[in-house]
Amino acid sequence: MLSTKAMPWAGSELLLECFALAVELRDLDMRASPYDLRAQGREPVPVDTPEGRRQYETEQRVLATAARPLRVRLIAIIRATVTAARPRDPEPVG
Repeated sequence: MLSTKAMPWAGSELLLECFALAVELRDLDMRASPYDLRAQGREPVPVDTPEGRRQYETEQRVLATAARPLRVRLIAIIRATVTAARPRDPEPVG
């Protein structure tokens, strides 16, 4: 997760939002895997059927849409940090 590498500049709020989204993404991947997680309260996504593939794609699109603003914020923070860290040209003397 890039947000962990951008600490402390990214801030804990953005880090937690990115982590929560990562958990949702992992949950979807696990539900679409061959593991039966119903005992843990996770309904499978039957990707071996056309309906299941549509469900998986729909859920992926929802999560990708949720990721967009987080990605924009993270990129802006990293750009601002890199810009602030660049050495400045000395003022001309004269």
